[in-house]
Amino acid sequence: MDENSYGDCRDEELLLLFRMGDPKARDELSVRYFRYRKSHLRRACPEYYDVLDDITFNEVFFRCYLSAERSFQLGNGRFFAFFELILGREVRREARKVFASRAEMAITSLDATRDGEQGYFLHDIIPSGETMSDPKAFLSFAEALSELGKLPKGMKKESVSVARMLFDGYSLSEASERLGIKPGNAKMMAYRFRKWARKTMESLYGEPKSLRLLAAAEGE
Repeated sequence: MDENSYGDCRDEELLLLFRMGDPKARDELSVRYFRYRKSHLRRACPEYYDVLDDITFNEVFFRCYLSAERSFQLGNGRFFAFFELILGREVRREARKVFASRAEMAITSLDATRDGEQGYFLHDIIPSGETMSDPKAFLSFAEALSELGKLPKGMKKESVSVARMLFDGYSLSEASERLGIKPGNAKMMAYRFRKWARKTMESLYGEPKSLRLLAAAEGE
């Protein structure tokens, strides 16, 4: 096959050629996927897009690619959809490890009670060296609680995901589209997250500027 023709082949055609013994087809397919690895990540797991560092993500990417390459059944859907399903699952698994490493608990039991209230405080979860008055640090705190299933009553995991995307510069409409939720629901989730964050952080430092920016993003 002409080397220039590989670029015109669909993913499934390249995979078939590779399985028939053509190593150049595999080179084309793997390079194609690696080149657009961040685009695959955005589709597969937008809520954790920036959690993993590049080295860890590249390792996860290649592991998922090889798994998809070996196990995809030709004729059963699109290869990219199968790959992104595997990628999303593995990125979430690695993200949970990251959140667990951030959660340097000052308490010995996850269900310990302080001052008559069952819950967690910023200094229980934010790693030493981070400024707890930084809303990014509060977001790490919220994400850790989300992964532990310990968010406050009335706070959904999706609220944390919406807040993460707004902090990362997405508009409310973009966040709702990427997370597959209605814009009105996303706006309410962002409002509830901001209300919770403000209540927690005002008690310590006064409302940070970034929370006001989050409020402005809700109106987009």
